[in-house]
Amino acid sequence: PWRTWLGKLHPLVVHFPIALLVVVLLAELLRKRGTACFLLVLGAGGAVLSSLLGWIAAETIRSSSRAELLYLHRWSGIGLSVLTLVAALLYPLWTREEQGSRLRVRILLLLLVILVSLAGHFGGELAWGKGYLDPPL
Repeated sequence: PWRTWLGKLHPLVVHFPIALLVVVLLAELLRKRGTACFLLVLGAGGAVLSSLLGWIAAETIRSSSRAELLYLHRWSGIGLSVLTLVAALLYPLWTREEQGSRLRVRILLLLLVILVSLAGHFGGELAWGKGYLDPPL
């Protein structure tokens, strides 16, 4: 029962790092590096917690028709968590240098935003069904 309850917290917790990672990129573009670094560390912690809760939540999905979608969501989320941790470690180092590293940092943060969008999209399809974002005809 506790594991099931913890898994149900995944949708609640996952929105925090999604928002933070988008704002980290915005803070970096506005050259608010101290803010960006702080938010990136918070986002990394939230991403790891979301992944752990998501792994537990996945134990309740029994449908074989959703197995591929679950696989995509799970591993894009795990990849995002790992990459966010790496980014949180590299960000202070890369932002000490001025010229070449600024582009490197921004590409890494943009990659995080793209990956969080993909993982979130796969999660949305798991929760709401395929085509949940299709425009009305």
